[in-house]
Amino acid sequence: MGKFSKFAGELPKGFKFVACCTGDAMGGQLSEQFLAGLPNAGSLTAIAWSPPIIFNPNGTATDAAFELIDSRNQAVRFEVRGITGAVKVSPITSEAKHR
Repeated sequence: MGKFSKFAGELPKGFKFVACCTGDAMGGQLSEQFLAGLPNAGSLTAIAWSPPIIFNPNGTATDAAFELIDSRNQAVRFEVRGITGAVKVSPITSEAKHR
């Protein structure tokens, strides 16, 4: 298994991610081992995480779509095409499609 980089952070106040669809609709909790090295790793295990979007070495990925929405309900939509791993980013819209 390869080595992964780990980062932790939060979106600025007023921003949120909204999942539209993913290939695997089931999310869940992550093990402490997976979260090791992150600040507050112990408390992060209690959170129900959305399913990951995985980019594979062969160029494929998980089919997924989500929006990043700000406090004014402006949104940017991200779509991942599983068969090619291509990511499409929409222009900013003045109204989010999913809330």
